[in-house]
Amino acid sequence: MRILFTGGSGKAGRHVAPYLQEQGHRILNLDATPLHHPGVTDARADITDLGQVYSVLNSYAGFDEIYAGGGRRVFDAVVHFAASVLTDKVIPADPETWRVNVMGTFNILEAATKMGVRKIVIASSETVYGMCLADGMPNPERLPLEEDFTTSPTDAYGLSKRVGEVIAAGFQKRTGADIYELRIGNVQEPGDYVNFADYARDPGQRRRLAFSYIDARDLAGC
Repeated sequence: MRILFTGGSGKAGRHVAPYLQEQGHRILNLDATPLHHPGVTDARADITDLGQVYSVLNSYAGFDEIYAGGGRRVFDAVVHFAASVLTDKVIPADPETWRVNVMGTFNILEAATKMGVRKIVIASSETVYGMCLADGMPNPERLPLEEDFTTSPTDAYGLSKRVGEVIAAGFQKRTGADIYELRIGNVQEPGDYVNFADYARDPGQRRRLAFSYIDARDLAGC
């Protein structure tokens, strides 16, 4: 399949996009930062600009497609991981988080479904449960954390991800396309496990995350 992957250079995407490429799919990575992975072409566009999203969705996935002729064609599937992300060192302004996450998700779904893409995967987040970025230190409603757990975010990031889920559900109902929202937990890369000995000594550090995580390599295999 020819897949447009947004956010393929991020912490999760840089594992998932190459995995898909290794399975034989053709990947165009749409990200502000190039991935520079062999066999994956990088593209740059503003996902909050609907015109740019339409343009990328009807584009070449690499120079070889230009050389072969035959014109541009729409992608077979879209994986949307791009977002305004929070780290322990960078916290975007709330309006910027809302603009990128909500408008970006709407634009991807609007363009993809109207251009006939029938398979779309959207990255949501465990922040929709309202604990990760809550003011203070909330307690989980119950454990283990399951899908029917109450979604009650109060922060801009969690709210934007919950709204993205609602947008995706609306597009699925209207178009009948295969659209999936993944509530991805706290992503861990191999280098992150050095911290787990400290977490074992003080599990409370993981309470906001309901003590959960997902290995980036396992996410790729999903």
